[in-house]
Amino acid sequence: MATAAGSLITTVLLRVRDPDATAHPRAFVLALLTEAQRCVNGAASQVVETATLTTAPARQCYAVEANLSNALRIVGIRDEAGRDLTRTPWSALAHGNRRWWRQLGSRPLVWSLVGRDLLVLHPATPDAQTLTVAYVKKTATLSSETSVTETTDDVNDFVLALTEVILLLKARRLDGVAGPLGRLAAFASDRLTDPAMQREQSV
Repeated sequence: MATAAGSLITTVLLRVRDPDATAHPRAFVLALLTEAQRCVNGAASQVVETATLTTAPARQCYAVEANLSNALRIVGIRDEAGRDLTRTPWSALAHGNRRWWRQLGSRPLVWSLVGRDLLVLHPATPDAQTLTVAYVKKTATLSSETSVTETTDDVNDFVLALTEVILLLKARRLDGVAGPLGRLAAFASDRLTDPAMQREQSV
């Protein structure tokens, strides 16, 4: 279940013992919650969307930000027939063929990321094709206290914990950081031992 931003602001201000928002204005906390939700969703992969990407003839490289502006992380790609492309480390392309960037085929078979913003679809095709890209979404800005989160309550507890840590560090209240940091550490540990996440990080 999604939660209104105003409720999260009230909760985190109570946790940091600033219920009247004297030290931390509610608008500032709202902005932190926007970024915390994006960070936590990036790790939890809870909000996932799809978008179409139309390729250009004889082209293999595409800027993620320019073509998929809401994508935090790509998790899968399918061709027009619904077949999954295989993810591979970009360095493996050169190992298979040093002239990989010039190869043409009837359809893309693999995809890779160079850094965070360059998507490689290999091989290139002589004509344009429409692919379906699944990605972890960059969640929307919480523009007001009536805005609702896109992440659900089980994940929002970690959104609150991350926001709480930032506010406590900002106030130099290091004595109170252990609790929320412990919750975040447990969350990170779960993600690091998740087989799906391990496979993703390996490439």
